[in-house]
Formats: sequence, C-alpha cells, structure tokens
Amino acid sequence: MKEENTDPRENSGKRHKPAPNPLLGVKHADCALTKAINYTNTPKKIIEVITMEDYIELFEETLMMEDNDLARIPILERVIREADSHNDIETGIEARFELIETCNYSGYPKKVLQAFSWLMQKYEEDESSVDEHQLFWCYKWIAEHVVDFPEISKTQIDALLTDMKEKFKARNYSLKPYYRERLYSAMKMGDLETAKQFFDKWKETPADWMSDCRACEVNAEVEYHLFAGDLEKSYQVAQPLLMQSLTCAEVPHVTFSYMALALHTMDKNDAAEKCYKKGYKMVKENGEFAEEIGNYILYLLKTNRNDEAATVFNENFEYIQKVDTTIGKILFLQSAYPIFLAQNNVEWLKQTENYTKQLDSRNGTDFYKNRLDEIKLLTI
Repeated sequence: MKEENTDPRENSGKRHKPAPNPLLGVKHADCALTKAINYTNTPKKIIEVITMEDYIELFEETLMMEDNDLARIPILERVIREADSHNDIETGIEARFELIETCNYSGYPKKVLQAFSWLMQKYEEDESSVDEHQLFWCYKWIAEHVVDFPEISKTQIDALLTDMKEKFKARNYSLKPYYRERLYSAMKMGDLETAKQFFDKWKETPADWMSDCRACEVNAEVEYHLFAGDLEKSYQVAQPLLMQSLTCAEVPHVTFSYMALALHTMDKNDAAEKCYKKGYKMVKENGEFAEEIGNYILYLLKTNRNDEAATVFNENFEYIQKVDTTIGKILFLQSAYPIFLAQNNVEWLKQTENYTKQLDSRNGTDFYKNRLDEIKLLTI
C-alpha cells in the first residue's frame, strides 16, 4: 500500500536536486538552445519587440506549460530580459524561479546558477524582496550539484557549502540538508572516509521543513550504502522505493538504475531485471537522467545483451549530448565506452578519457579512472 503523503515536502512532488553557484567562477553557459528545444509551440511574440503587457502575457503562458517543457526556457529567458529592462523586479524574480524549476529538471544547471546568483543578490540587498523558503530550497539544489562540474575546484566547493551552512544556521534551519550535501559531495569525489563522517551527522540530525521528503532521504541512504560497498544493506533500505510505496519526482527513477547493477552483482537476477524493466521507461529520452541511462547500458552489457545496450544508447545519445557536462553525463560516457570503442568513435573516446582525468585531477583521487578501467574490460 502506498504511504500517504502527509508531509508538505512530499506533496510538492519534487526531488530536491540542485545545481552549481556562479559566484564560484563558473563560466555562464551559452544560450544557444536551438538544437535542444523544439520551437514549434513557441509563441511568435518571442522574436518580436514587446511591451510590458506583452511579456507579462508571455510569462502567464509559461505558467500553463508543463514544468519540464523545454520550450519554456527561451520564453522565460526573454521574459527575464524584458523584465530587467523595465526594472520589473517582481516579474524578474518570479520568472527566474520558474526558469530554475525547468532547467534543474531538464539537464541545464548552468542556467540555474545564473538565475540563482541574481536571486541571492536581490535577497541580500533586501530580504523581503525574495521568498526565503523558496530561495533556500533552491540553495540545496545548487549545493548538491556544485561538485558535478569538473571546472569547479574543491576550494570553491567547500566555500559554497560553508556559506550554505552559515546561512542555514543564521536562520535557525536544521543543518540536516547541509550534512546531506556534504555527504553527496564526498561520495562524488570518491572520498569514503569523509562520506561516512557526514552520513553519520546527517542521520543523527533532526529534520525540519527545509529537509527533503522521505523518498529522497531513503534514496540518499541507499546511494550511500552502495558507495560504501554494502549491497545487502542498500537492498534492504531500498525496499519502499522499489515497491514504490515512497515516491517523488525523481525517485525511484534513480533508485532502479543503481539497484539493477547492484542486484546483478548480488546474483539476484530476477530482481535486477525487474528494476531494469520498471526503471528504464521512467528515464528514457531525458538527458537529465544521463547517469541512470548509462547504468542501464552497463547493466545490459554485463548481462551480455549488447544489441539491447546499443539500442538504449541510440535512443538516448542525442538527448544526452545536449545537456550540460556534469558528472552524470560523464558517467554516461564511461558506461557507453565499449559502444564508442566498437564504433571506433575516436572523438567520444578521447572526450571520455579527458573528462575522467579532469574529474580525478580536481578530486585528487583515481575514483573515476578505476571505474572506467573496469568498464573497459567489457567488450562488444
């Protein structure tokens, strides 16, 4: 029986998944989204000189669209430019929050960081101008994914996470979200000792209304146990997610992909196959789930279904090429390495090697090299 969502954090239906902060020196992303977006349904006004009334109308149109509709992005960016030119702070704020929502869940976190930086600046100038809860919720998204960009240094990552901690403390919010972001950062850097330290702090710290929903909290625990190598524990903890009695916007989408690989390693082949069958259709053709799609390719290669792995690759590669280059995208490229090798695709083989070196150089570990070396043992 599905658990009733009485927690307002669960009712939001959002997995709280952030993006990096521009204050740390990350170059702003190019705005050329023509290849990523189908403009068929984009209003004609987007290319015209428009009045304040016009851009307000455009903004209202975006509110009628699905949050993950990529056609929202150029419209919202136009609304933001026009609002700024009219010194319309209120619309500028609302449109940036909408842009963050869409870009965060569609694989364009560099656009999230631009919008978040502006919002935080406005908040620091006048705290009454920006909704604090909404802003700080976005800060969790920023903090989780700052580590995803190889060009952001460990020093810069630490500075942002420290700033998050101080801001949460100053407003008497629980530090549970902060400890979780420290945990994720350590895991993504391949640092087990630090991850264990912050896992313990995260688990023992009481939650408040700024903490994630129960589904996301359970998924974080599953990911930690997988990272620590305790597959049995991860399987035990994952049960309510695998049964889908706890769900959120991206859970159990991500959980199924991790557990398909883990259960295969544990020789629980029927359970692994169920994870693949249920989970792949949840993430198919969505570049935001690059890592998870890569996990399914890896699962299929490990179960000697090379043709099926190639099919999954072909169904998704064009979507994944368009999204920002983060750890998730790099992990997909690693998982697809045997396919690139079979294709003699020198360009993507080199890019995968270079991204892997860049990550490990930043982290000071061989974590991603070791993963890629294991994948190279698979042949097609």
